[in-house]
Amino acid sequence: MTGMTTRIDGRAGRLVGIVALLITVFAARRSSAHDLEFTGADLRLEEDGRFALVVTCHPDAVYAGRGPQDSVPDSAYERFSGMDAEWKSARRSFLVDYFGERAVVLFDGVAVATAVSFPDEGNDEARSLVDGKWFGYRVTLSGRVPMGAASLAVRLAPEFSPVRLTVSLSGSAESTVQTLVGGETSSTIALAQARQVRPQSMGQVTWRYLVLGYTHILPKGLDHILFVIGLFLLSQRMSALLWQVSAFTVAHTITLAVASLGIVRLSSGIVEPLIALSIAYVGIENLCTKRLMPWRPAVVFGFGLLHGMGFAGVLTTIGLPEEQFVPALVSFNVGVEIGQLSVIAGALLIVGWWRNRKWYRARIVIPGSAGVALMGLFWAVQRAFF
Repeated sequence: MTGMTTRIDGRAGRLVGIVALLITVFAARRSSAHDLEFTGADLRLEEDGRFALVVTCHPDAVYAGRGPQDSVPDSAYERFSGMDAEWKSARRSFLVDYFGERAVVLFDGVAVATAVSFPDEGNDEARSLVDGKWFGYRVTLSGRVPMGAASLAVRLAPEFSPVRLTVSLSGSAESTVQTLVGGETSSTIALAQARQVRPQSMGQVTWRYLVLGYTHILPKGLDHILFVIGLFLLSQRMSALLWQVSAFTVAHTITLAVASLGIVRLSSGIVEPLIALSIAYVGIENLCTKRLMPWRPAVVFGFGLLHGMGFAGVLTTIGLPEEQFVPALVSFNVGVEIGQLSVIAGALLIVGWWRNRKWYRARIVIPGSAGVALMGLFWAVQRAFF
């Protein structure tokens, strides 16, 4: 039995090492990129029957084989710049087809043909952008409203999610903003009856912001994921972990609400480095002590206030519907909580089996916490100075 136990213990250590390495490498790659938090989509209807949908994303990233919200490393620019003209032409044709198929304008439920163009392609503005050297950040899909059309809707593929859709009408200073997730179709715009936009139902708003909150943690919130993992690693009893998570939840709920209401605002240039330092602190404290200190929940509460500011920054960027402000805010917060609980559940499934083993701290808590601390320090420096 001793030999078998040793082999299992060794496998556990190797498994944790591999998982920690993958998380660290992936986190470093993602944190070094200027990834977009959302996709902007601005639709304008002209009086002469034309329309234009301007999608703000990273066409360069799609050109390089990545997602429309990703960035492109300099190495990719160098590699693709060396390709011949025929290859580049074929790749550009792929790009046109990509956006034509995935950004769709529908009239009376039927998709219409659009002409895809890149207004920043090759100009000085595109070349001056860090992540937009080829095509810039804008993709325009233009077309004409079919004769007799009664309604309009917009749909972008799931890889663009979340989408902040703005609809404006020529000759009107007003616009309507919707948030779309998971490739869903927008609420319908009735072109007749003064072209009024049907308000989003409470069910639509609840679902959209629930998904938005969840995806802000999984898979996009690597910093929040590592913070929760840091809390998990030093908590061998579920009751202790729940106390910390509860303190964190109450705190970020408070600041998420007051910041979203505009009562308190802090610059992301201050908030984001401090969030990174909170991650580093949790990892370092895990290394310095074998048990939870009495002040840990209070410290976690303070860090929760910071993370709430970060969550509010996302909501400020995306926007909250005025007519459904409370359901949207509550749903986003619930989505965040479900995401955090999913992280804890995942950690339990991966390493929870060995939490009572004597070697758990040496082989799991120490290396895991060291990784959390290093990533927190790396992010703090990056966010403060780069």
